[in-house]
Amino acid sequence: MFFAPGTPRLAVLDSTGAKVKTLVLPMPNEGEPKVRFLEEQDETKLYNRARRTRIFGYIPEVTLTWSAYDDRTGEGVTIGTADGNRPSAADLLVLLSSGPGLLKFSPGPSAGGFVVQTVEVGESGVTSQGYAKDLKVTLRGGDLLTTRALGSW
Repeated sequence: MFFAPGTPRLAVLDSTGAKVKTLVLPMPNEGEPKVRFLEEQDETKLYNRARRTRIFGYIPEVTLTWSAYDDRTGEGVTIGTADGNRPSAADLLVLLSSGPGLLKFSPGPSAGGFVVQTVEVGESGVTSQGYAKDLKVTLRGGDLLTTRALGSW
């Protein structure tokens, strides 16, 4: 299955690539996470002016947006950075600051995942209740996939 709706997960890896812990993120806005695959290709113009395209593979990219990132305690989930917890917005931003290859992302429970190489965090604000408002995160892999399907989790 390519993608199954559910809670996105973020695994923290050690320097050898072994999984240390898995964190469960809150559900993003409706219609997300958005998954797309960037094509890595080479296009050559031949002597007869024809074009030859060679596709090397696909790099996964996922965008998550939260209108209000829910990190309230006492709502049925444990807030923290231990295995199985939901990170607070501040903890999430610290985790996303780790170097390339130290996080693995999965957009759903049976969707597979990919090792994150680059992270882009958009501007966000704070609501009057203390939520992170309009938090947007884009996670991009670095390893080329042969098909437009996420690898195993």
